[in-house]
Amino acid sequence: MLTTNFPATPAEGTGDVWILDTARTPLGPAGGALREVQAAALLAGLVRSLAGDDARDSDWLLDTLIVGCASSGSVMPEALPFALARAGVTAAASVSLLEGGAEAGAEAVRQAVARVRCGESQLALAGGIHLPSRPQEQRRASPDLLGALAAQVVSPRVAADVAIALHGVAPGDVAADVQRMRCASVQDESVQPVLDLNGLAVLVADDAQDTGAAASPAEEPWRSHHALALKALPQLGNIPRVHGPEIDPPALVGASLMLLGGSQAATALGLRPLARIVACSGAGHRPLHAMNAVALAFGQALERAGWSLEQIEWLEVCSRFAGVPHAVCRVLRVDAARLNTDPATWRYAHAGAVSSSMALARLARDLERLGRQRAALVCCGDAGGCVVVLMDRGNS
Repeated sequence: MLTTNFPATPAEGTGDVWILDTARTPLGPAGGALREVQAAALLAGLVRSLAGDDARDSDWLLDTLIVGCASSGSVMPEALPFALARAGVTAAASVSLLEGGAEAGAEAVRQAVARVRCGESQLALAGGIHLPSRPQEQRRASPDLLGALAAQVVSPRVAADVAIALHGVAPGDVAADVQRMRCASVQDESVQPVLDLNGLAVLVADDAQDTGAAASPAEEPWRSHHALALKALPQLGNIPRVHGPEIDPPALVGASLMLLGGSQAATALGLRPLARIVACSGAGHRPLHAMNAVALAFGQALERAGWSLEQIEWLEVCSRFAGVPHAVCRVLRVDAARLNTDPATWRYAHAGAVSSSMALARLARDLERLGRQRAALVCCGDAGGCVVVLMDRGNS
């Protein structure tokens, strides 16, 4: 395991930040095999895998663990130090639990990158976890109408419908995409089995139960949210009802982490970096104007990286709504041919903060597999939050 000895020379304060390795648990339905597994147990296996034998004799210190969680109250803050202890990491790591939307996993990575880049952290673990304590609990379907009207608050599904209506995405194409992704196989990734206290396997592979069509949403709440959207954007005239439960991906739970560090850390640990994180940015807006947040965050990230839009070879959009990636392409004026349409981008999009963390790991591995040099990830949360990460292969 990583030791508590400090390195002889401090880490570079302004050096590159690399994704050194990634790991995730199998994903399962909220009421499945992982329903009684504690958050610390999910994270401990990943910490043990990423900070294991390769670093046992190293002087480099794992000093940061940041985990995003999209379900408020589902993960106790104490789970993070417990996970470090169960993994055998005795270092006094700084731990942070972020509660937000589905983009919280990418936000955890963004904050960890900032710590490594400024020299505050030598090695960092960051990612997301989704383990609802009350999976059956649902938000109120209809908010207070006067307050909602003033704030333009609508349900995430209606906001996604508005996005594709505003930017000319055909509802029929969305349905066709979902059907294609449902039928296509998803390539297996490096998965760490979830073990119980006795070392017995609880879950070793994904258990995605996609039952196809689901029950339609309640009519009155949908109509009230639809009416609010039309009051805010009367120029639409009509908002197609596209993103219902019948085309939502299955809800999944699990955890995903990645190991981040500078080039010196990679050399010292004998690790071959997967990709370099060049720039990150975040922004937020009200759900009906979430695409404005996407444009702002993407522009800021390009400016920080010194890249032009034409240099982006591969774009992945993390959203649980199938039409949003195409709407993002229209907003950013990115050719749809550069959009990643791998079935995994939809199949694993409804796993809370794990979705964005897994998308980053998938993108880092895709750069080399596909022979790409520069790529971007756009993580869209349900409440209008957005995180953008730009990465490249560097000189690895």
